[in-house]
Amino acid sequence: MGLEMVAGTRVYVPDETHVWLPADVVAHDPIAQTVRAKVRGLDGAVSVREIDLRDKKTLALMAAKNAGASSALPMQNEAVGVDDMITLSYLHEAAILYNVKARFLAEHPYDSGAGKTETTKILMHHLAAIAGGLHDSTIEKIIHVSPLLESFGNAKTVRNDNSSRFGKFTQLQFDANGTLVGAKCNTYLLEKTRVVSHEPQERNYHIFYQLLAANGPDCLLDPTETYAYTGVPTATAIEGDSDAAHFTKTTQALSRLGLSGAAQTTLFQTLAGILHLGQLQLEPKGDEMSTIGHGSTGHLVAIGKLLGVETTAITRAICSRTVRTSTDTIQVYLKKAEAEGCRDALAKGLYASLFEWLVTTINASLSHDARMAHHIGVLDIFGFEHFTTNSFEQFCINYANEKLQQKFTQDVFKTVQIEYEDEGIRWAHIAFLDNADVLAVIESKLGLISLLDDEVMRPRGNEESFVAKAMTLHKDDANTVIEFPKTNKAQFTILHYAAPVTYTVTGFLEKHKDALLPDLADLVRSSSIPFVSELFGKPAAPRQGRALNTTTVGMQFKASLADLMANIQATNVQYIRCIKPNAVKQPGVLDHTMVVAQLRCAGVIEAIRIARAAYPIRHTHDAFLDLYRVLLDRKFASGHPAEQCASLIAPLNLETPTHYQLGRTKVYFQAGVLEALDQIKRTRLTVHALQIQRFARMFLARLHYRRQRAAIVKLQAVVRCVLAMKRYHALYNGMLAFQARWRGVKARRVFAVMQRRHKALVVLSHVRGFAVRQRFLRLKRAATTIQAAMRMHLERKNFQTKLAEHRDQVNMSTQLRSLRVRLQVEQTKDEEEVVAPAPSTAALLNRQRSKSSAQLVMADADGMIGRIYDDNARLRKENDDMKTMFHTIRDECDKLKQEKEMLLATHQLKLRQQDDLCREKDKTIAQLQKDLEKLRASGPSGIVPSAPTSASSKPRGSTFRTLGSKKESSSSSPPRDSHALQELEQAAILSEKSATTTQFLQDSAQKLSTALDVDPTATRLALSNGLVSARTVRASPAVSSLRDRLAGLRNKYHNIDLGDEFMPRPSVTDSVYRGSMMHSLILPPGWEMRMSRTKGRPYFLNEELRLTLWDPPTEENVARAMRKRDSAGRQSMASTTSDAQ
Repeated sequence: MGLEMVAGTRVYVPDETHVWLPADVVAHDPIAQTVRAKVRGLDGAVSVREIDLRDKKTLALMAAKNAGASSALPMQNEAVGVDDMITLSYLHEAAILYNVKARFLAEHPYDSGAGKTETTKILMHHLAAIAGGLHDSTIEKIIHVSPLLESFGNAKTVRNDNSSRFGKFTQLQFDANGTLVGAKCNTYLLEKTRVVSHEPQERNYHIFYQLLAANGPDCLLDPTETYAYTGVPTATAIEGDSDAAHFTKTTQALSRLGLSGAAQTTLFQTLAGILHLGQLQLEPKGDEMSTIGHGSTGHLVAIGKLLGVETTAITRAICSRTVRTSTDTIQVYLKKAEAEGCRDALAKGLYASLFEWLVTTINASLSHDARMAHHIGVLDIFGFEHFTTNSFEQFCINYANEKLQQKFTQDVFKTVQIEYEDEGIRWAHIAFLDNADVLAVIESKLGLISLLDDEVMRPRGNEESFVAKAMTLHKDDANTVIEFPKTNKAQFTILHYAAPVTYTVTGFLEKHKDALLPDLADLVRSSSIPFVSELFGKPAAPRQGRALNTTTVGMQFKASLADLMANIQATNVQYIRCIKPNAVKQPGVLDHTMVVAQLRCAGVIEAIRIARAAYPIRHTHDAFLDLYRVLLDRKFASGHPAEQCASLIAPLNLETPTHYQLGRTKVYFQAGVLEALDQIKRTRLTVHALQIQRFARMFLARLHYRRQRAAIVKLQAVVRCVLAMKRYHALYNGMLAFQARWRGVKARRVFAVMQRRHKALVVLSHVRGFAVRQRFLRLKRAATTIQAAMRMHLERKNFQTKLAEHRDQVNMSTQLRSLRVRLQVEQTKDEEEVVAPAPSTAALLNRQRSKSSAQLVMADADGMIGRIYDDNARLRKENDDMKTMFHTIRDECDKLKQEKEMLLATHQLKLRQQDDLCREKDKTIAQLQKDLEKLRASGPSGIVPSAPTSASSKPRGSTFRTLGSKKESSSSSPPRDSHALQELEQAAILSEKSATTTQFLQDSAQKLSTALDVDPTATRLALSNGLVSARTVRASPAVSSLRDRLAGLRNKYHNIDLGDEFMPRPSVTDSVYRGSMMHSLILPPGWEMRMSRTKGRPYFLNEELRLTLWDPPTEENVARAMRKRDSAGRQSMASTTSDAQ
């Protein structure tokens, strides 16, 4: 049914990268079968594409859609993210993909794996919780078994950090009351090859890494060494916990199963022996032999100790095998490659046997078959696998999935049949495809598994012969489900339900047989450790009449699947499909290609085909009416929903059951019918939409016209207003200009008069200034003369003293020079006496006299020099004593200064209290005067009010009582009859209080006289000598304030005489302090101190250096200021240069 898709139809278009993308139809040509659509990418970008519905790639991408509508693009659903996808109007691959995506991003934004194992855990916890609670001992064991099996059966892969590498069927056992009493676990197809090899980015089973992280001393392992079977670890934590933490959980789970510490140690030693097996390096010995290298001796000894076997037996079992004939036993040596295979086979066999022992131990600890009345089975099995190279493991896995898909298909078809019967739908004509042909090729008597058994039994059987036999048997099948490539005789392809898979048969026979050499099994059985020797059990007795004495892996797996399917057939099955959203293990990322491939492999798409085989589109009556009520005639709008549906479908010329069927609660349509209904609905909606658009455009046009008319009216009003304002402003400005000109004339007249007066004042000021300047110059010359005379008078004494000292020094220098001359003369005479002849007696006497006089002169010189040194020492000592005395006096001055400040603060407090007391006294006196005036005015009949008590006049918080008052009672004195006597008593009390106050103030003033005497001259000298600080001097305004307040009190209280020392005097303010600094501070040459008018503080100026300082001009301050000025000058020159450039 080729239908034209109108513009705006929401569809899905095929895409090579993202499989399906949502789009909106722009144009559709049914004849050319091309569609032009706006496609929305996953990043939100919109692009226009041309889709050719006859293109082979497009048809291949749309193959998942039903064939009946292959000529049209799949439609989008109105609802997205629904739980039951069977209710979707359009059910196809694209709809399922985007519905799953909406549910994933909304509900599971942090899933990074498919979730089969995690879902199994959730189910186990849920079932255990509702069956008796998680704190029951049996339930607790069951819950903790799953992590134990994960340690031994899970590994990190490229897609999942905790991937299950075996199939597991857990049977929860319930008694008749519905209580969980036990559990049993069956495992399928453990991936033994992972024990000896894995991809570089993957890991071996978790238990090996846990064992290395635990670093138990009994295991003889070195965590720093890289083991061949574990490789370099690619992850340090699984599911957020380290390997050491997981090892602790593993040991706890083993303890819950009843394993003692010794048994656990033996188990871990066996695992450590497997790791040491991988470290054995085999070396060729000749052409046909091999041996274990000397570098592996340590590991060989460790294996013997851990597994309880002899090292020579290990070497013999790995490097040779025993061949038994009817008459003799022959030992055949193995090559290096064959010996390495034996080593790896022993490791795989040990681990597989240990895993089977663990499952058996778990079942023995948890199962309770005797009490089981009901059971719930939870199957956690591997999904469909399709790799670049597929081997025997993928063959078995896909075989199991085919069996499960067959059951799933039967259940889905059965569900469809039940629904059709409930709705009263005829379904005899429904047909669907089944996978029975694929299962027949695999498991029939002439199937692939049987052919593998035959090849294993043949002495010289091989994989190519197996493929040739299969091709001969199945090349002429009616339904071809197996294909054989002509280019490769070691491959065959099976058309599975999910996708065709090509298998490479290399290694099929060896993996199918999976028989351990008898020498290796005997080696393990010979162990001195009971646990290790019992892993392989006793050897099976040879079967009679068969060449194959062991059961193959394929036959075992087939039998296990048969038992599993029998259990599933006996139960009501619920299916949970787990989809892995991405391969990067990141939250919020959904890979369309990967998800669609999993939907196909999980059989979801196939189930949709089966469920929608007859009528793929179905709606309830109410939902159908809600979608297509626009097509219903109004006269049928009040009937029953089923009748309304029939009335809606009747005009559409649809046949039943070919096109649709009307059920009891739903309407069922064949593929393509609903698209036709949608086209009719869109056509009718387009007509209604055009009519609505016409009315909307009319409304908008009218609204636009009304707005334009209102705008024109408003514009005209504004224009009129502007013209009127212009006329008004012209008139207003003319009047302002006239007024301004008239005011200018009047002002100029006044200005002329004022100018004449100003000029007269200027002349007068110049004359007066000349007279004042002449008087100032005379006074200046007189002051200069007086200052010069005073300086001369003051400096004369110093000059006279210095002149006397200079004269003394000159005299002393003269005397010293004369002494030196006389000494030289005497020395010359002595020398002459030595040279001259013998003198006479008179000459001798003269010489002796001269000699004695010279000695006297020398003695006087020595005495004089000694006196000079003594005077110098004395003067230095006096200078030191004067310095000591100066420091002592300065310390005493500081102490006196502090005492004076304390005394001053105390007197200030007392004076403030007295001031408050005086104000209270004033109030009392004023009140008494008022009462006295009232008394005088009232005459002899008046009544004198009682005087206020002392308590009322005492200020709150005062330190002293009221001056001149005694402690009086709080009760007021009773009135007297004689008013004159009362008046006299009041006057006496008042005069007594006034005298007391006056006396107290005089005493206080006398005591404060010494503390308040601050002389500016003394202050200046103290500042210049460093005896007091500026802080002490700046406190002097408070002293002046006290003196002023005392003067005020004197004038206030009857002109009290406080003495001349309490008269107001100028206070030592900051200006006095600064003036004293100007006179007393000795400045370097060229520096002078000036007062700042703005800041009111002194500063230092040097006009020659062009420097100004706030601090005294020491060498350090001057150098710092000059550096700062030079730096600023360089910066200014640099900025000027940059501006010029």
